[in-house]
Amino acid sequence: MPSANPSPNEERNAAIYVAVIDGATFGELAARYGISRVRVQKAYARERTNAWEARRQGETTYLDRPIPADV
Repeated sequence: MPSANPSPNEERNAAIYVAVIDGATFGELAARYGISRVRVQKAYARERTNAWEARRQGETTYLDRPIPADV
């Protein structure tokens, strides 16, 4: 679950998750945020883990997006 006062990195990671769910590529996001594709992939993986935890707790959405079926 997102914290009440997210750090800039947490906000960026959440934005990366939402952008990927909405169809952005890791390369596009790396260019947008000035970080490597690997860091984008790691941020996305962390947020997917959070989405999985949310689903496990009975939620159907995470960061205002439906949780993908493969999570």
